[in-house]
Amino acid sequence: MKLSRRPKIAVLTVNPGVDRTMYFDKPLEKGEVNRAVSTNLNQGCKGANAAIVMARHGADVTYFTYTGGPFGALYEDFLQKEKIPLVAIPTKAGVRLNVKLSDGEGVFTECNQGGGPVDEAEKAAMMRALAEADYECLYLAGSLPAGLATDFYAECVALARAKGAMVVADCDGKVLVATLEQAAPDLIKPNRSEFAALIQEGDTLTEKIARFKARYPKTKLLLSLGKNGAIYAGSAADKTLWHAPILDAPVRGTVAAGDTFLASFTTAVLGGYDVRAALAIATASSTAKVQLVGTTLPTEAQMADRVDRVAVSEYKE
Repeated sequence: MKLSRRPKIAVLTVNPGVDRTMYFDKPLEKGEVNRAVSTNLNQGCKGANAAIVMARHGADVTYFTYTGGPFGALYEDFLQKEKIPLVAIPTKAGVRLNVKLSDGEGVFTECNQGGGPVDEAEKAAMMRALAEADYECLYLAGSLPAGLATDFYAECVALARAKGAMVVADCDGKVLVATLEQAAPDLIKPNRSEFAALIQEGDTLTEKIARFKARYPKTKLLLSLGKNGAIYAGSAADKTLWHAPILDAPVRGTVAAGDTFLASFTTAVLGGYDVRAALAIATASSTAKVQLVGTTLPTEAQMADRVDRVAVSEYKE
């Protein structure tokens, strides 16, 4: 992807973690000793994945996060190896360790540690860092740790708007609802089940999207449909829905595919591409990701491959 301009993006992760992924060659036996055939350690959260993908696409990314504890230095190292500037604020709680188990027969089990608590002084330090930084887009990624209220991301949206920056929010559940209703971020990317929980009215997907646009007219929607691709719905005045189908590819690891998709789309739009081209870039990038095991992320060359094969068209139900 060749950007016509290099966007300045701030990625925020307040519940950071490291992933240890363990691979087994047979189903796990409950209550028995199960020996992995291989393991790896990777960055373990949406924001770190997104920041790395954005940087590989050519964006000017600064990563804001918390650090500390026995895994803090390891977590920071994943970003530093990518030469991504870090604003890492120490916390008493430190960085989480998450364990992923792949049983060799397609069953992938995630065991994620809870994060936090983040105290008021640590929260205030992060808000000051965001207020003092220079960026045109604030990318909010992942869950909230204990100590941060459900409306924390809404506070972040207000802070970014005061700086004239747009906001992408990649979260779900009560945090997503609070962010939408209190602050109206510019873009969200729920999957189909998350969207169904958010918008329960309407029989068809088109009807649900129309209700979303009526309820949240300031927020654009990038809806992930899994094997059915993705749909983009723009402003309330824009009646066209764009659909990008998936590309056929051998699937080796789906973790971080959604992060790769949204990070690629955001970078492409900010970097000068129109929505249709950005959808094609995001689809090719996430296709490259699923062909890699664990949370291994694709290179710039891998993400650029097969962009011209993505047939983005108007969505008709």
